[in-house]
Amino acid sequence: MKVAVVGAGFSGLAISWHLLQKGAVVTLFDRKGIGAGASGTASGLLHPYPGEQIRRSWQATEALQATKDLLQEAQKKSSFPVAEYSGLIRLAQTCQQQQILCSHQEQYGDIQRLDESRFLITSGITVYSDLYLKGLHAACLEQGLRWEICHVDDASSLMAYDAVVWAIGVGSLQDPRLPPCSAIKGQVLLCRGETGLRQSLLGKGHIIPLGPGRFHLGATYERGKIDDVPDIQAAFLDLAEKARGLQPDLVDFSVEDCKAGVRVMRKGHYLPLVGRLDEKEWVCTAMGSRGLLYHAHCAKILAEAVFQQDDSLIPLCFAPKLL
Repeated sequence: MKVAVVGAGFSGLAISWHLLQKGAVVTLFDRKGIGAGASGTASGLLHPYPGEQIRRSWQATEALQATKDLLQEAQKKSSFPVAEYSGLIRLAQTCQQQQILCSHQEQYGDIQRLDESRFLITSGITVYSDLYLKGLHAACLEQGLRWEICHVDDASSLMAYDAVVWAIGVGSLQDPRLPPCSAIKGQVLLCRGETGLRQSLLGKGHIIPLGPGRFHLGATYERGKIDDVPDIQAAFLDLAEKARGLQPDLVDFSVEDCKAGVRVMRKGHYLPLVGRLDEKEWVCTAMGSRGLLYHAHCAKILAEAVFQQDDSLIPLCFAPKLL
């Protein structure tokens, strides 16, 4: 089977990997390069409890394991750690959040209370997104991936392939076959300064230590914006306030760089869109803020469905309105 995968972010690489394991001949296309979209600007926080409501995500255990499996494959091709596994600190910023986290501690067992407002998510992982993307790409190339940097508008130029998988983000907003989705621009600052943190800290915003004197501060949440042009002044105004809420004594730091990306998510739902568009076209998009959590899990499911040519293998909750 010959498969074209369009989009070289987390999802496109993960789908390529799983298809290659099944013996498919896979060509991966992207108009800019590996991780050139939202995946390349992802902060790298992988855990089951995203969002202010801190609900445990659907099939979080399976999704976490699927991502950890790919992290291991990427690590084999990287000279540097692609992830840090000592957990994430979640700051409870309201009484309700404290109660929810205490409830999760009893129910799921992967949360430890550190003090009145800080909880350690022991299942949490900090992923160094750029190294993970490069490592997974190298792993795919070793398995025979064909790689092309070019712009693909539609499937008419891909007639030689048995299947086409669209693993694109903001570009999917133009596809009338998909349910309504929205765009959210996120910006992250690369900063110099001392945080005193060993693990990443998240609450309303996040701080990710990158080694002595360096950290990421994120992320903005700019609804409706589809440009990925960094606006360092606007990002600093937003994120400096979030930093004070997370760590009040973090005041002496400077900004080195700003990254921006546009995430896509379904309207009214946090689960991604995964499914069949027509006889040979498939889609995997709308990961929102759960791209690291769900990309590998969805890729594994979709690769099996594409290879078997059986969309019934995809849970209905991922694509209830496709076709």
